[in-house]
Amino acid sequence: MPETDLKHQGNSPVAVSGMEIKNFSDVDMETGTAVTREKRRSAVEPDPQAEPRTRAKQNGERYRLLKNIGALAVCPMHGGQAHIHLIRNAVILWKGDVIQYAGGQEGMREWFRSRGTAGADDPRRSGRDATGKPGESGKSGESGKSGESGKSGESGSDESEPMPLPEQTEEFDAGGRLVIPGLVDCHTHLAFGGWRPDEFEMRSLGKTYEEIAAAGGGILSTMKATREASEDELLDKSAGLLHRMMSLGVTTIECKSGYGLRLKDELKQLRVYQRLRMQSPVRIMSTFLGAHAIPPEFHDNRGGYVSLVIDEIIPEVAEQKLATFCDVFADVPAFTQEEARRILTVAREAGLIPKIHADQLTAAGGAELAAEVGAISADHLECISDKGIAAMKDAGTIAVSLPLATWYLRKQPLPARELISSGVPVAVSTDFNPGSAPSYHLPLAMHLACTLQHMSPAEVLKGATIYAAAALGLDGVTGSVEAGKKADFVEIEVAGDAEGRNYRAGHDASDGGHPEQFGDEAGPDHAPVNQWMYHFEPNCAVRVWAGGECVAAME
Repeated sequence: MPETDLKHQGNSPVAVSGMEIKNFSDVDMETGTAVTREKRRSAVEPDPQAEPRTRAKQNGERYRLLKNIGALAVCPMHGGQAHIHLIRNAVILWKGDVIQYAGGQEGMREWFRSRGTAGADDPRRSGRDATGKPGESGKSGESGKSGESGKSGESGSDESEPMPLPEQTEEFDAGGRLVIPGLVDCHTHLAFGGWRPDEFEMRSLGKTYEEIAAAGGGILSTMKATREASEDELLDKSAGLLHRMMSLGVTTIECKSGYGLRLKDELKQLRVYQRLRMQSPVRIMSTFLGAHAIPPEFHDNRGGYVSLVIDEIIPEVAEQKLATFCDVFADVPAFTQEEARRILTVAREAGLIPKIHADQLTAAGGAELAAEVGAISADHLECISDKGIAAMKDAGTIAVSLPLATWYLRKQPLPARELISSGVPVAVSTDFNPGSAPSYHLPLAMHLACTLQHMSPAEVLKGATIYAAAALGLDGVTGSVEAGKKADFVEIEVAGDAEGRNYRAGHDASDGGHPEQFGDEAGPDHAPVNQWMYHFEPNCAVRVWAGGECVAAME
């Protein structure tokens, strides 16, 4: 299915096809203090036909309720890197694939009251409470009265008054677990031929990334295997990997090409993602990465390959609407700053949003270039300069950290603390690929972001949810558990806690209220999130909800 049609003007991306760009206030990422300067960045609203195919759409819109949530991490875009807005004793109410309410159970009563006079599908008509029990009275008058007392909503109600719910609401019990937004893996290379385990051994024995590439390994090794693989073979392999990623709690994923390095094979990779989108409940965003490496047939003609990308491949990708983004590996082993600038400028004019593999191996000015061309994100950044940090801050560019690649390549991690203190949002992703990051395990990447990048668990959670969504322009669609967003969230079983899995007893917890209207931030008490990331388990996702449907459940 076609993806969003986007165009750019200068350094300010402008969405077309009836979509509005969002303005957002700059904030100090540690204090949450707003600054007056306003920025503009891409707001990508996927084509409705490109959204995941879930049963919620096929079966019509109905209400569902997840109750008995011990702790709900809302992860709003505002408030700074560590602001996850943890709410205790929470519920989530959704209709079809869109969240209607997310917050404290008692705050839900206020939410019902705030809706005013009962309408045709007013939730108060059913007389069911949030525990699933029938209420004393499901009647509601024209004046907004509710419950057996008949008192107006304006005068309040007794706390024991049954919680009215929409008729035929289907209810699910979270069992006191932690609930987080669906994870967003905003940088992957999902479709590829073969694997490269020999390179893992070579690195273990001291060979560098550059030495392996010079010996014929690296990206060009995977290019050969990907060219040899059929589209169906790539699809089958990618579908299996995607299913396992989904079981870990991933509900949105970005997928790059970049292993074809010629027209027919770059299009082949992107068609795989198009077909995956039709059969998977995971939201898939595609990126054209033809400028990943110089293929061997152009070894002595770099300019010829750059011209091929600019003159032939980008126009075809744009014409077939196979990608939303265009990425370039702008570093010493791959493309120069001038080559990257030319490619991204043409891609932007063709309607593709720029992204950059920046400053991974050398301080090559990739972050500065990302700011210059209006890239929505700059990824890797292990060697970013102070000047690059300042440029990204000014441009509103998201920094995407890839700790698995740092770990596998034994590199110095990106300076997350400097980025955060400078006001640059830091996302966390896997960089899943067969060479430098051959693991799709986003929770492991999150754990490594804590240990290698000196980020707190709350900062990392926000980096793998709303900031990762922002790196895809989707922070208005997913990445947080808020009314109006897609119903993408995960129930997490937090193992190893002496208090069990019910986190309602936190001394700083907000046990009531809507995150935007009736509740307050839970303060520094991030105990369930800390415990989850500290005591690493292979998979703590008990149930994964995408588009309002349970798409994975632990047996």
